[in-house]
Formats: sequence, structure tokens, C-alpha cells
Amino acid sequence: MILNRALKIFLLIIAMLTLLLGVASPLPAENKNAVSPNTISLPSGPGSIEGLGESFQPMLNTGTAKYAVKIALPPGAGGHTPKLSLNYESGHGDGPIGIGWKFGPGCISRQTDKGIPRYVDGPNGLDDDFDGEIDEPDEVDRFLGIEDEELVPLADGTYRARIEGTFVRYQRVGDHWIAHLKDGTRLDFGFSPGARVTDKTGKKIFKWLLERSTDTNGNVIQFFYTNFGGSDNQKYLKEVRYGPGQPPWSVFYFVHMTYEDRLDWRKDYRSGFLIKTAKRLKQIDIGIQGILPDQCAQGDWNKDEIPDALIRRYVLSYDDRFPHATFLTKVTLYGSDGVSYLPPISFTYSLFSPEKIVSAEGSLIQSDNTPSSVMDSELVELIDLNRDGLPDLLQTDLYGARHLCYFNLGVKKEGSTQRIQWDDPRVVTSPDNLAAQLHLTDKKVHLADMDGDGISDLVHIPYSGEVFYHLNTGKGSWSKRKRMSIQDTAPPAPFTNKDVRVADLDFDKRMDIVMSTDRGYSIWFNRGESKYSREVRTDGAAIDGWVIRFSETGVHLADMNGDRMNDVVKIRPHGVIYCANMGHGHFDKPVGIAIPDEVLTDGTNGQVEKARLKDINGDGL
Repeated sequence: MILNRALKIFLLIIAMLTLLLGVASPLPAENKNAVSPNTISLPSGPGSIEGLGESFQPMLNTGTAKYAVKIALPPGAGGHTPKLSLNYESGHGDGPIGIGWKFGPGCISRQTDKGIPRYVDGPNGLDDDFDGEIDEPDEVDRFLGIEDEELVPLADGTYRARIEGTFVRYQRVGDHWIAHLKDGTRLDFGFSPGARVTDKTGKKIFKWLLERSTDTNGNVIQFFYTNFGGSDNQKYLKEVRYGPGQPPWSVFYFVHMTYEDRLDWRKDYRSGFLIKTAKRLKQIDIGIQGILPDQCAQGDWNKDEIPDALIRRYVLSYDDRFPHATFLTKVTLYGSDGVSYLPPISFTYSLFSPEKIVSAEGSLIQSDNTPSSVMDSELVELIDLNRDGLPDLLQTDLYGARHLCYFNLGVKKEGSTQRIQWDDPRVVTSPDNLAAQLHLTDKKVHLADMDGDGISDLVHIPYSGEVFYHLNTGKGSWSKRKRMSIQDTAPPAPFTNKDVRVADLDFDKRMDIVMSTDRGYSIWFNRGESKYSREVRTDGAAIDGWVIRFSETGVHLADMNGDRMNDVVKIRPHGVIYCANMGHGHFDKPVGIAIPDEVLTDGTNGQVEKARLKDINGDGL
């Protein structure tokens, strides 16, 4: 009975869609009046009657904006229907629909923005962060829910969102997850291996994909996923099926996704292993199997070798002018015949197009109240001392008298001219008066961010090898002297040893200390609050079995694949070789990038030695 009613509704929708598509085709106009309601040009956008529509949502807290293209689906039994849409947010990264877009029913994943996952889900009797303490709460991975909200474990074993909004209760059961919505719907995540994003061993589960949705009446929606050769460890939504009650069904609706190759395949190591996105969504076919209405194009639209009927189709088009990025430019809705279509939804993007020749000629900015001390003095350095994001000028004294600061007040515009405004000098003190004794000409004194707050601190490493520092308060002063806390051997000074670098190796936004040797890398992880881990040894980055030493000519740390993690890079005359950062001091196999039109000179003062890695075209690489 329910199925017959659903079929009648479906046939009515098909008839209406056919009528609409017929109206959309070019026909002679009956009313040629240029100001009639069907021809007048009405304003669009924010000032129009419709505004930007219900699909547009401004995000006031971030300044970004959301837009959604809803995928229209036939209603399921009891109203239990999949919710699928192409979702754009200007703050999103890259994915199977290009930059800014997301598609899919949601998932549960390990959190990465506070550090690379350790794949520790509870007490294990180990010191996983190498700080001398066992089974600390911060050693356990954190998880994100279906709305990308951080989940918090409760005493009863369930999880809730840290900031409640959707009122979903999550539960970890073995190697999968169960979630209950406030309307009683049950969601099952990652029940089968095909619905999990893992490393090649299958032991490290990074994502649990939605596999099944069941409402309170027992009606089920199934989600199926696939992977492709060349898309390392990535999973793509392949098909959605739904019908009355439990599967298998004799009659059911389906949504089938078709993908195509993309030139700008993307590598991401923030999971701790490679996830490569080498495909993009091309087509979405919506159909019915078990009943073949005459109005619908018949075929095997979901590729299961069983005849079915097409209800509608969405075709996605992309701008292929940019080999380094995918931009969705058009979404076209086709009718049940697979031929007739409505006018497409089109998208354009503001692109960064820098000049090929970068020059400062004609762009020099003068200044007012210019400090008497200038940058050609070794006693002077630029540093943000009041946390306003502008570089201030710090002047130290060779004889330990005092530190002076000139605050940068920003650029003042007067007509077509711009001038930097400097404040009057003021004394920079510390409560113990020890900071003033340090000056920047001393090779044992350096400026470095010691607590990961984004501003540099004053560091002193005496002959004893101990590390002392004064924190930058962000208020034009230094804190009392502090001693860097470590677990065993002190890390080497990153300012005097060419084999030592400072870099964030575990993506926790704190700068770690890493030293290269012939046997691998020794790492001291920054654990915050003036503490470092004990020495941790790894194999490091290597080429042909030889460890890449930081003291070698042409070796740098830079993000080469766009995942915001520092990779180890070696510049050579004919190209660049890099080992991708997999987190916690581990690196992937080397990848080579050829320089197509020039060979760099090697040797002392050669181009290899002088070359630097910079993002010139604004693509994040």
C-alpha cells in the first residue's frame, strides 16, 4: 500500500518535471511586451525580493559564507529520505568536488587540528607523548562528529559534542560507531572495512563513514563506498539505496555517483599516512529499480547489471584551466529522459593572479618618527612586542643597560601616499631585571617562539648548555627568566648547529627541535608550558638509503603538498626531491619534481645554495 502510494507520487513528480522541462525549451513567446512580468529584468542578489535564497548562509563568526545545492530525491517510506547536497563554504579546503566544496552523508573521524593522531583510544600502559608520564588524557586521540564538532567522552562510555547543537549521542562499539539522533534515528558508521578510511594495514582507522540509517519504523537507508587505483586509502561515496523496511528490497530508490580523473590530485598526510584524492565527482544519477515507468529512460544506471529507470540526473562541470586546482563551475539538472535539462547553476571564483615579475620599485614606504636605531645594527631586530601582528623594533644594549622598543603603529594613508607611523621609544623590562643583560650580538642569545603562542621570546643558552628564556608578554615587556624543562638529555641549540632545525613535526602548533645524524633524526617534542619530551629517535627522511642531513647544501623544510605540514626538501641542479611529513618524526619515501627549463648551478655560492622555496602564485604550495 505504501509502495503504491509512493509510485503514484513518483509518477506525478515525473509528469510535472516533464512539463517544466518542456516549458524551459525555446518556444515562440506569446507576450512580447518588454515590461511584462515574464520578461522584465528584476534585481538579483542581496537587494532582490528573493535575496540570496535559503541556501545562502553567512557565517558571522568567521566571515565566511555557505551555499548548498540540494540534491532532490524521491521521498522514502515514512519520510525517511537521504539528505544529500553539494555544500560550499569559503573556508573549506580541497575535496572530491574541488576547492571549497563538500559532498556526502557525514562521518566520524579523528581530530587533526590539535596534532597528528597517535591512534591511541584509551589507557595502554605506555608513555605515548614521551614526557615521562603514562596514560595521560592528552595522549588519547580526540574525535569529530558528523557536523565536524569535537566529541567529549562521558562517564557512561558515550560521547557528546563539546558545544551541543544537534543533540546526537555517539557510542564506540569495537571497531565501529553508533549514533542516535534526537528523533530516534540510528546511524551506523564503519561497520564493514569498505566504510572505513585506514592505512594499508587496516589497523589505523582514521574515518568511519556512514553506512546505514534506520528510523524508528525500521526503514533503512544504505550507503556504499568505493576506492580507485591511484587514490591511496581514499574512499568515495558510490551509491545510496533506500526503500520500505529492511533490505533486500524488490523495489527501491537509488542514488549513484560517477567519478572522473583529475589533474590536480591531492596528497594529505595529516592522518599519519597518505590519503590521495585523485578523482572528482562527475555525475549523480537518481533512479528506481523494480518498477520501470514508461516516462523514464531505462538502462543500468547504477551499474549492477539489473534494469532500472532514471528519475533525474545532476552533471557537474569544472574549470580545467588551472592544473593545480579544481573549481566547480556548473551544476546541470537533467530530466527523466536523460536529455532535457533546466538552465544550469553556474559559479565563478575570484582568482589570485600575481604579476610574473615581482619588484619593489615604486612601492617603497617612508616613515614618520623613524627610530634612531636602524636594521643595519646587530643590536636591533624586528619582533612583535604588543601582539598586534605588526613588527616592532627592538634595540638591545651591548653593555646590558636596557632594552628599548619602538612600537609600529601601522600605515597612515594621506591621499596617494602611505607612511609607517612609529611610536616614541619605551623601555622593555623584566621583573627580575635579567633580560636587559642580554644583547643580540651575543651568539648565545636568540629570538624564538618557545611556548607556541605565535610571538618570539628572548632565549639565552650559556656555555653550560642549559636553555633559559624570557617569555614575550605581548605587552611590551619580558617575563621572569625560565629554564626549559626536558626529560633527559638537553636538546641542542637550534641556532648554532647546522644539523638542528626548529619545526612543528606533530602538527600541534608548537615548535619542536629536530637534529639530523647519519643514523636518522633525534627529536625533542614541545609539550607546552616550558616542557620538552625526552629524545625521540626516528629513521628520518632519506634518499636512496642515505639520511638527508640539514647541514647539506639545498636542504629546507617546506610544505610541498598543501597539507600544511613541513616536509624535508632537497634542492638539486635538475629538480627538487622531498620526503612528505607523516607526523611524529616519520617521513614518506622521496618524490622528485623536475625543473623543466633550467639547470641550477651547484657548488659554493651556486644557485642550489642560494635557492629558496616560496609560495609565489598563492596556491598554498
